[in-house]
Amino acid sequence: MPTALLIAHCPLELPICGVYKAPKRWPVLFCVHEVMQQGRSMHAGQHVLRRGNCPGGTFCRAGGAGGEVEWTVPKRCTKTRIVVGGVVAGIVVVVGALCATPVWRYKASKIKGDKLEEKAAIVPRPLLQTKARVFSLEELKKATAQFHPSNKLGEGGFGIVYKGTLLDGEQVAIKKLSIGSQQGKQEFLNEVNLITSVQHKNLTRLLGCCVENSERILVYEYLHNKSLDTFLFGEARDSRTLNWSTRYGIVVGVSKGLAYLHEESHVRIIHRDIKPSNILLDDQLNPVIADFGLARLVHNNATHINTRVAGTVGYLAPEYAMRGDLSEKVDVFSFGLVSLEILTGKQNFHSSLLTWVWEKYSHKRTLDLVDEKLGIVFFPEQVVRLVHIALLCMQENPKQRPAMSMVTLWLSGMSDILEMPHLFLLTPSTFLGCSLLIYRVECNQMRA
Repeated sequence: MPTALLIAHCPLELPICGVYKAPKRWPVLFCVHEVMQQGRSMHAGQHVLRRGNCPGGTFCRAGGAGGEVEWTVPKRCTKTRIVVGGVVAGIVVVVGALCATPVWRYKASKIKGDKLEEKAAIVPRPLLQTKARVFSLEELKKATAQFHPSNKLGEGGFGIVYKGTLLDGEQVAIKKLSIGSQQGKQEFLNEVNLITSVQHKNLTRLLGCCVENSERILVYEYLHNKSLDTFLFGEARDSRTLNWSTRYGIVVGVSKGLAYLHEESHVRIIHRDIKPSNILLDDQLNPVIADFGLARLVHNNATHINTRVAGTVGYLAPEYAMRGDLSEKVDVFSFGLVSLEILTGKQNFHSSLLTWVWEKYSHKRTLDLVDEKLGIVFFPEQVVRLVHIALLCMQENPKQRPAMSMVTLWLSGMSDILEMPHLFLLTPSTFLGCSLLIYRVECNQMRA
């Protein structure tokens, strides 16, 4: 029997049989849910609403703050259920009282944070299933041989990544942040705990962190295969060509990971830096998105407009690169560009990729875009579909770009694509006089 556990600011004499409506002066504090099979999730304001079958055959519904609470059961409800319901309700209210204070205290501390992510980012969840492990600096030094260069896996805008081996033999990836966090120790740990609780098969697992003195270090699961860029453009390209099915599967997996971050996770995250080097591949060459949530840790005072740009030139959406306008559609744009790179095997820095793609697409010669290393081994229908979707994702107007959940449906063939992409951004005068060569931004304000 699927279950749903409701915690609300309601009196203990809440009748388990019949219907109870809480007055508006009794706000719903939070809902904790465990819907295992048939429950349906909805969102209203800062509260997660769950509909499902409650213990004892009941049906429950929780409104947002100032809303209503209803518990109903079939007419054949027995006295036994009433007794059990009373006990459960009592336990639930006690748990709610113990957990409500730290939850709302944490929520209050976020008011001055990123306004865009604040609107619906953090749903009060007092019973997180996963908590980040806190490592000592000495422990991580031993794991990396004092952060020896031979253990260096890579370096990005946020810091250097090392391969490490913990005392129990577990291999991990250790990212030593080079950008100082603007948060205190406890605030940083709170953010790490939130990111640790975001789990999906297409997202890297954050295991824990180290916060000592000025050091801010993150510890991730270690994946033996390197990042996608090495297979497309680097050392692994010649020795291990990704076949078409693998490439299409990578595109689908990345779309699912982004859809989870944008729309399904309890903490809303905009990645801001989707690119091949931030897409790792596991042993089966499934994609795993890395570095999500890092912008929250180092740019926690950013707002949804005119934010400090965090990303890689060449993959930035124009509205973000030029004006700092941040939304989920920034990731959608980057996803479209990465999809074209996966399809063509060409990096956007080295050629007029978008111009070439648009020319072939508009002349109905889309199949000419397929990476020559694949020969003729691919599915033409999927190629045409992928190019169509990628161009929609890269529309100049963010409002014309689809949501990642819709992209996932299109890629799977579960929904028809009705929109048509528009030609855009092909003149040097576009966007405040900045010169864009296939979104490679070259303007004074980006050099500043």
